[in-house]
Amino acid sequence: MAVLLLQELGRNPDKVREDIWCYDGPAFVSDDVLESLSELHAQLKVQRALQMTAELLRQHPSNKSLPGKQATRVKHFIKFAFEKATRGNERQTRLRKLDCDALKFCGLAYKVRDILELPPAEFDFLVANAADFIHRQKLSQYLYREDINKAVHGEFDPEDDDLFKEFLKCSSASADPK
Repeated sequence: MAVLLLQELGRNPDKVREDIWCYDGPAFVSDDVLESLSELHAQLKVQRALQMTAELLRQHPSNKSLPGKQATRVKHFIKFAFEKATRGNERQTRLRKLDCDALKFCGLAYKVRDILELPPAEFDFLVANAADFIHRQKLSQYLYREDINKAVHGEFDPEDDDLFKEFLKCSSASADPK
């Protein structure tokens, strides 16, 4: 039902707005409705970025590099997440708590600057749901490719060596066939 509602909104936004504007029944626009719409807006913005990244991974063979140096983004993202905080400290701390696949996937989907500028509601949604998105879309297998692995195992000077080693261990262990 929700997807049909969004499709209708996409096809006929003016009609939906007019219907709401001309509605002459009991009040239905409460703070809860406005908050829900705000949360949905954040979800859809994040989901669009994640879906575009999932599509990119699925369309490019794992034996060839991703276009536009996408894998290099992962390197910069990991560097941002694990090296000493100079900016975005609270966000770095939260990103470090993501599992290895979610962190790599976020690095493909977002540049560091994008993460720093992401509105709080979108960042919160991303951190809370990235791992679930990867699981539901069955994307883990696409995150273990030569270009991404090379980026993950680059030169880093992590603020917390143990946490970074745990990330590398997770990343290497997940790449092993079970």
